[in-house]
Amino acid sequence: MFRAKEDSILPAPTEKLIEDVEKYYRMKLPLTYKSFLNNYNGVIPITNTFKVEGNEYIIERFLSLLGDEINESEYGWTDIEVVISQISERLTNDGNQIGKKIIPIGALFAGDFVCLDYRTNPEQPCISIWYHAESDEFSPITKWVADDFDSFIGLLK
Repeated sequence: MFRAKEDSILPAPTEKLIEDVEKYYRMKLPLTYKSFLNNYNGVIPITNTFKVEGNEYIIERFLSLLGDEINESEYGWTDIEVVISQISERLTNDGNQIGKKIIPIGALFAGDFVCLDYRTNPEQPCISIWYHAESDEFSPITKWVADDFDSFIGLLK
């Protein structure tokens, strides 16, 4: 069962903000992930470890959607759009791509991210890990973790 540090939850994003992000990046967030954002925006999880192929990973914090509050927040660095702006060219292998097919949603130890990965199925993203050190401009290196967001949450211990 997912557990979180309750005092780390940031204000929930508005429906308009979520719609604007989806429109800008040309993707639809899964309903379960939208619900998660409404309940746990930017949260530090207590159930924060998962394993993939024998390797254990630690989620330091789930990313947030802050919208206009970003300028007033000390947590601006946790905003999905801020993270994307910092690593944008490393999240795609196509410099002419419109929108995004890899959306970071959780910060892992050492600069890696848990991501919604739309490359295989634009309607139902899988969850992957994006590797900071291995990825380069227009060459994202990822590893599949789970078929969907619910399955990923079920992996957390």
